[in-house]
Amino acid sequence: MTSTSRWGRRSWWYLIASVVTVVTSSAAEPSPTPRQDFRANLSDRAPFRAGSGLPAFFIADGERYIVRSRSLGAQFEASRVLFTAGGRSVTLTFPGARSGVIPEAASAPSGVANLLMGSDPSRWRRDLPIVSGVNYRELYPGVDLQFHAGGGESRIAVVKSEFHVAPGGDPSRIELKYEGADRVEVGPGGELVVTTGDGQLREEAPVVYQPIGGVRVSVTGRYRIDDDGMVGFELGAYDRGHELVIDPVLTYSSFVGGSRIDSAMAVAADSAGNAYVAGWADSTDLPLVSPAASFRGSVDAFVCKINPSGTGVLYATYLGGSGDDRAQAIEVDAGGNAWVAGYTASSNYPTASPLQSSRGGGRDAFVTKLSSAGALLMSTYWGGGANDEANAIAVDQFNQVYVGGETTSSNFPTRFAFQTSNRGSKDGFLFKIGVSGQITFSTYIGGSGEDSVNAVGISPVLTPYVAGCTASSNFPTRNAQQPLLSGAQDGFVVRFDGDAANLVFGTFLGGNGGGLGRTECVNAMAVDGFGNAYVTGVTSSTNFPVLNAFQSTRGGSTYDGFVTKISSDGVRLYSSYLGGRGLDVGNAIRVDSSRRAYVSGYTSSNNFPAVSALQGNVGGGYDAFLTQVSTAGNTLLFSTYLGGASSDTAAGLAYAAGSAFVVGLTGSPDFPLVGPFQPSMAGGVDGWVARITF
Repeated sequence: MTSTSRWGRRSWWYLIASVVTVVTSSAAEPSPTPRQDFRANLSDRAPFRAGSGLPAFFIADGERYIVRSRSLGAQFEASRVLFTAGGRSVTLTFPGARSGVIPEAASAPSGVANLLMGSDPSRWRRDLPIVSGVNYRELYPGVDLQFHAGGGESRIAVVKSEFHVAPGGDPSRIELKYEGADRVEVGPGGELVVTTGDGQLREEAPVVYQPIGGVRVSVTGRYRIDDDGMVGFELGAYDRGHELVIDPVLTYSSFVGGSRIDSAMAVAADSAGNAYVAGWADSTDLPLVSPAASFRGSVDAFVCKINPSGTGVLYATYLGGSGDDRAQAIEVDAGGNAWVAGYTASSNYPTASPLQSSRGGGRDAFVTKLSSAGALLMSTYWGGGANDEANAIAVDQFNQVYVGGETTSSNFPTRFAFQTSNRGSKDGFLFKIGVSGQITFSTYIGGSGEDSVNAVGISPVLTPYVAGCTASSNFPTRNAQQPLLSGAQDGFVVRFDGDAANLVFGTFLGGNGGGLGRTECVNAMAVDGFGNAYVTGVTSSTNFPVLNAFQSTRGGSTYDGFVTKISSDGVRLYSSYLGGRGLDVGNAIRVDSSRRAYVSGYTSSNNFPAVSALQGNVGGGYDAFLTQVSTAGNTLLFSTYLGGASSDTAAGLAYAAGSAFVVGLTGSPDFPLVGPFQPSMAGGVDGWVARITF
């Protein structure tokens, strides 16, 4: 069969040595006049440093291109690349390639640089164009080699490289020769390790896949080192009638926090790729940009908006009063307004056009609306005389807002309620703010035990879903695929009709393992364009209901995550465990237009499933994870750890503009960073945000 494929390899060059710095990404916005973006002066007396705010870029110097940092130098010349690291040079050549292939700019110039080397001005070079990368076109017949600069954390400098093999091209012709290296070998994780006397260059294991029928099919690939020291690639069988593409790229990742304890709990994203991060901060020195308010209490909520490249914060503000205030959910409407929900113990939480102007009890739920520039547009309490917390928020296409959570109040404010009173010690709740800005409905939902709404979704016909966990054997159900509580605690999924007066369906979801000290709960939900609901959470049951599963049994002896898809009329379509031999928790889920689910959470398993992973092994006690599930639900298309040497968790997830945006908290100073706007950890625990582009 004639090949019609393109084959690619995504990899990162990075330096490991005792003293290195970063080539960082730029926070500058594009300028209509490229020459006015910036003018950078590079000299041997003023090398780039982490956090300088200057970008990683390629400088055109005649027919060669230069990338320089204090830790890593690279020159891209005709048919070769010269890397300088730790005082030693390694030359990468391509035996058997076309001779004299000159690198070409991968983009139009975005600025100019001045190379001021030494004390002799006659040797200085000025106004050299800056571009985003270089291409070696037709290095081999049908094979292009591309290099792009990437970010890195403060101890790593990175350059991203990719091979692209066009139809008719032959990847087996590619050969790499590293001249000047002491040793070239394949590491235990499949990475290529090029050792010099002063350090190492490492290139991540090659990852290849094919998108076929909306499903990502992995293709095996690895480095091959021949007896003569040449490096090549070995590929498994693949369908030559379909395209082969590179794996996802970590577009950016950054710390978010001040000098104390801070956590990013939720994230939303708009169609342009801006990320909206919400959480809580114990730090009084969170970096603020165009703030609507300053720090006012022991713990305050915060919201920040990050540009699509992750290089700059568009606004960052505290939200809170003199008490404990925490944002737990965020969504963005079509106008770029951010809707934030959480809870407040402050009697002076900032309000604007409030639906309830004062706190009703110990803690109240809050809903706050910020403009696209971060100005306070609306803010209100919502609660009764005890404790009320908002855990989830959703916004429909008419900018109507749905908020879910939990309450111990006997006088939680209700309106046109499905359930008018609290039936147990704690019930869930759902309320809706309509187009007019008034409450359309507000209702309890629960039984005689403890119940919590942790997730909210909206169908295409504007019927709300809620999901969470319940210890109530009499939790309201209808048309249930699982009508009875299986253990002492189960998850649940409910779909209301349009005005939340009746249930379309309501079902338990769980096995017999849930109970006191043995959590079984739905933590998050997403709804696709056909009204199917996707839920994730945590289970302690060995008999959690599975169907068409990619993992049919619990991986460990404690907890696993799970992923379940339920149709618009309540029928389970697929359901699977997600985890390894340790503790695994699904905290967030989203779905794309092809009905592929994205799940994030945290894991302590050293055998958590890794597929085309950006990070193939657990880095510390707990690591965050991001997993992509196929449309049919029976295959993992992508799954990666994300974390450093301490513990890291993912708490929130958004999907937009072809990217997954993940947030959480980390205790790892070495959390993996790419192009960070905050390149170092400021406190004992910081929030973090990452964008992974598919």
